Amino acid sequence: MEVDFVGDIPSSPQEVIFASCDEKYFYDHAPALIASCCKSNNSLHLHIINPTDKVWPDTVLFKEKTKKLNPNISLTISGEINKNDVLKKNARTYYACNRFIMLPTFLQQFKSMLVVDIDCFIMKHIDFKDFSNADIGIFLREPLPNMGLQTSVAAGAFYASLGGMEFVQALSSTLLGSNMDWFVDQIALWKLYNHFNDVKRDLKIMDLGDDMFMDWEFVDNSVIWTGKGPRKYENTIYLNKKEELTNLLDQTSIF
Repeated sequence: MEVDFVGDIPSSPQEVIFASCDEKYFYDHAPALIASCCKSNNSLHLHIINPTDKVWPDTVLFKEKTKKLNPNISLTISGEINKNDVLKKNARTYYACNRFIMLPTFLQQFKSMLVVDIDCFIMKHIDFKDFSNADIGIFLREPLPNMGLQTSVAAGAFYASLGGMEFVQALSSTLLGSNMDWFVDQIALWKLYNHFNDVKRDLKIMDLGDDMFMDWEFVDNSVIWTGKGPRKYENTIYLNKKEELTNLLDQTSIF
């Protein structure tokens, strides 16, 4: 799939949190995610699908505010102009899967990446040394009732280093070749996890499936709060934290 890239395409190796979204979700969720990374001391790369021209002045402002809030981290923001048929299949699913589809491209630029949902908050500092013995990290869990074994993987957190490039390339290709049905990212992650376990045993896979790592019940001690399903619109704890973080970024002066 060919797309035209715009914005920041970093060239220096570093360890980053990575999320992608369309323009609507960028404005709805990125400010809170950015502020949470500033507070937790985590660098962040965001990728926007088909951004309009109005986005770029705001990205400059967000980056300036990030420097004010935490000069020790980086915020980079890229975009893609995508007119491919894949968006015609199911744009909503493509937006959800885009972070995995684009991961091989960005993984070549960064040292290692933790892929998350755009509607999450990073509540604690993530030390990438904790992943030093892994090529990839997958969030494994008990399958959801009556939902099939593919729900044994939660797609809200996924770690990749250069050692996992073969896996992420296979993941990207699988998603691009799919019908873009909902949950296809979880299904692909589960199938590839089992395939690589069987045929490529030298791939080092880390299980991220700890309730204290990624959490959708919004417990104080967890590392990532993710706005799973309707929770992002209904849960008072999540909404209050989102308002707090959004206000933090909004009220930060660059002067």
